[in-house]
Amino acid sequence: LLLNCKSLKGTMTISRAVGSSMIRNVIKGRQRSILNAYKISPTYSSLASFSIAPSKVATTKSCKRWYNFASSSYTSCFQNLPKPDTESIRQSALIYLDEFDETLWYNEPVCSILNGEKLTSPSDTPSIITQNALSNPNGHQHMATKSQVQSLLSHIQTYQSPYTDIRSQIRTMEQSLLYEHAGLLVGNQCLDFQKQDGVTEMEESIMANAVERSLNDILLQDENRGKIRINRKPMYVSCV
Repeated sequence: LLLNCKSLKGTMTISRAVGSSMIRNVIKGRQRSILNAYKISPTYSSLASFSIAPSKVATTKSCKRWYNFASSSYTSCFQNLPKPDTESIRQSALIYLDEFDETLWYNEPVCSILNGEKLTSPSDTPSIITQNALSNPNGHQHMATKSQVQSLLSHIQTYQSPYTDIRSQIRTMEQSLLYEHAGLLVGNQCLDFQKQDGVTEMEESIMANAVERSLNDILLQDENRGKIRINRKPMYVSCV
């Protein structure tokens, strides 16, 4: 999060969400919004936020507030990035496409999963047929019932994780997705919506993931030092 404010009087609130961040400064009744593109790792599918509030007492002294801006630790996160094996990704995708079973997406319909349980359609409600980018049928999908939707909403609103640091578990999954199943991801995107640059996207993801891991390491380290407080409220991220 890039931030360097000098002579700031009022309230400054910083909030971070997946894909973007917003910094809103309220200075002497005037509001200014600054939108910065900022990416956060899948390691945390939760909202990370914290606030810093200077004293409300009038003063002529200036105060400085920053978080990682132009610091050596921040810069180090962008160094020594892994070099993706482009040829391996491409070949694994071609093998996956050659061996793809077209009945798979019909036999295993798209559905929501809650607490490890698939939320399937009732027996008297047929699943719908999905289509690819060219409007050709390519599989089945279960449509959630009203009670299933309510169950998902209730879970999101009430869930409280007993964990504060699951980097090792998430990074194990990231390793599997970005390396062991890279061909599957590229191939599925090609089959489902004719994505043409899946290999390039996988290359970028491998390098960006390394940066995000380092940034998250700094974030949790600063939380342990008492510099910031992370709000771990559950967050629902819908598919695009």
